[in-house]
Amino acid sequence: MSQDNNQTIKHVNESRQIAKDTRILLVEDNRINQAIMLGVLDNMGVSADISGNGIEALTALNSTADNKPFQLIIMDCHMSEMDGYEATKAIREGKGKDVHRNVPIIAMTANDTQDGRDKCLAIGMNDYTTKPVDAEVIYEKIAQCLGITKASLKVNTCIGSGSSDDSSDEKTAAGTK
Repeated sequence: MSQDNNQTIKHVNESRQIAKDTRILLVEDNRINQAIMLGVLDNMGVSADISGNGIEALTALNSTADNKPFQLIIMDCHMSEMDGYEATKAIREGKGKDVHRNVPIIAMTANDTQDGRDKCLAIGMNDYTTKPVDAEVIYEKIAQCLGITKASLKVNTCIGSGSSDDSSDEKTAAGTK
């Protein structure tokens, strides 16, 4: 594939997959970012419920049955109405049900600075990743947060940041080469 503005999604193949029934909440206000992240998760064999801001996330958390809690939250930091920082603080205070107080939260933000990372961790998020989404990094962070031991990670490039090789597994965001 030529170097252009097409994004690429990396397909992740792992000898020990994340369980298909893993409950993930994606909190992201941008529909394009939602679609990209859902594609990355789908390539990992999992899905996610979506909330468009922190208020919707708290509603989703409070609507779950205590015996089916979310096991992971992927949280955008900058959203309208209630941002990821406020939402994380509320979750840690039990405002998203006590069962979710200690759920792992991975921050997802375009702020690629040490201060940005420190702020996410200080507010109570467990980990941090930047946009554009890198499937390998996301997989590693999800696996770590869920306690999955990484045996061997194989990534096939297939949506991300424009430049990539010419492998036959690669597709553009539109689904064709």
